[in-house]
Amino acid sequence: MLKLFKRSMLVVGALALAGFLVSGAGLSSYLRTGYKQVKSSIKSSIPIEFEIHRIQDLVAQIGPEMKQVEDLIAEEQVSIAVLNEEIARLERTTADKASEVRILRVSLDGMGGEVRVGGRTYARPFVETDLGRRLDGLKALHSLVATKNNLLQARERGLEAARTKLVSIAAERTRLETLVEQLRTELREQEALQSTCLSVKIDETKLRQAQELAEAVRYRLRVNRQKLENHGMFATAPDARVDLAPVLEEPRDIRAEVDAFFGSPAAAEADATARKLTRN
Repeated sequence: MLKLFKRSMLVVGALALAGFLVSGAGLSSYLRTGYKQVKSSIKSSIPIEFEIHRIQDLVAQIGPEMKQVEDLIAEEQVSIAVLNEEIARLERTTADKASEVRILRVSLDGMGGEVRVGGRTYARPFVETDLGRRLDGLKALHSLVATKNNLLQARERGLEAARTKLVSIAAERTRLETLVEQLRTELREQEALQSTCLSVKIDETKLRQAQELAEAVRYRLRVNRQKLENHGMFATAPDARVDLAPVLEEPRDIRAEVDAFFGSPAAAEADATARKLTRN
């Protein structure tokens, strides 16, 4: 892995240098390309067995987190149960207080300065003041019960969402665990198949280098041969003389050429046309 990493870094460095030499503005593009190639090279060199172990470890790491969620759900269930009990108690208290307020309110329907309540007589102003205090307390209880009920509904929705999420994660964990076993089985089958087949591994780097060198030598030989051919074509001896004989032109018989020309069918037609134009 270390050797591969060093080689990958050399590739990135070479690409970065080439990008800088070609175009400074495109340097980032070369760096991105080099990074992607190195990443792909490293990823493809990782053994499959190692990757399967990684998947298994990642799936296993979900376990403690699921346990924490399960504990939180259990605590929330108890808290919701306690809140339900508290709301039920407040509702009973509210009902009792409402009954007391109704009784005092009925007692004030009579005339006179005194009010009889529960077998005892009280001054009307005192009863009215007490009724107002009790009514305010009843309103506060009603508001508290409404707030507690809203809180209860919100916590129940949160609990249901947590349960649904936990069930979904548990199902996905089971699916991944099954998938890991399937991948491991498939890998074992491929390894068993490879063990029964002839596997030949030869480093072909030397062959490629030899081929490149042979092509280079062949190219140099062709260049040398072309040089020799060019030298033989243009080189002359120091005492060589080039005698150029004068080119003598034969005398031209123009009358014979004209007669021969007008003796052909095309020429005859052209001659007839010329005569007709001359007459006109």
